Amino acid sequence: GRTNDGGARISKKGGRNEAIPPPPPAQPSILSASSTSPEDVPFASIVAIAALSPAYEAGLRKGDKLIRFGGITHRNHDNLTAVAELGQVSFTKERKISVEFESHKDGTRKTTTVRPRKWPGRGPLGFLLKLS
Repeated sequence: GRTNDGGARISKKGGRNEAIPPPPPAQPSILSASSTSPEDVPFASIVAIAALSPAYEAGLRKGDKLIRFGGITHRNHDNLTAVAELGQVSFTKERKISVEFESHKDGTRKTTTVRPRKWPGRGPLGFLLKLS
């Protein structure tokens, strides 16, 4: 028979590293945010943001473009109603929202976390969006 000098590993069919299942939709992978893909298309721009609002404190500014808001992207924002709904649900359940956005200053992509909460202004987030 043949001898194997151990220099080459023989991979068996059905190896574990062949197929990685996608993450469940309820918890989008934060790690995938850095990879550039068609998913990373801005879907909304911040047209107004209130000082001292949760969105402002998270570092978001007027002119920034949202790429990902929690699990919401350009594919499923539902005319931006999904953003408002997620803000309200996260406020009720006291959950933070991971946000990926394009800075209005230099166009760089950044990630931050918004914590919807009660504050003197309107809404749990404190910003106004328009479709990109």
